[in-house]
Amino acid sequence: MSHIVKAECKVLDLSTMEATCKRLGYGFEVGNTDQRFSGGVATLRLPDWHHGVAIKEDGTVEYDNYNGNWGNQSTLDNLLKEYAADVVEQEAFDQGLYNVMRNTTPEGDIELEITIGE
Repeated sequence: MSHIVKAECKVLDLSTMEATCKRLGYGFEVGNTDQRFSGGVATLRLPDWHHGVAIKEDGTVEYDNYNGNWGNQSTLDNLLKEYAADVVEQEAFDQGLYNVMRNTTPEGDIELEITIGE
């Protein structure tokens, strides 16, 4: 049985976001290290971005890329997509769903196939 899911992403698992950033070579800092934003619990440092991206306590992200002049929006979008896939994979493993196959389509979408069993 196949299901296609599209979801808006909130960053609620900081350890998974940190691991995703590390895997992609991006910076991750605990705390509000970019004073442009208040109330951040972590800051993302993306390549070619002039300012950090704040992760707020409620999981939303706050940033100013000056309409793409201070940072490429697709970099953040791809990071959030990778993070979401990492969270789903971890949840599948935590629930004992051992077979998780990950595929990235030519359009850049991430497909996860999760099956029950060994």
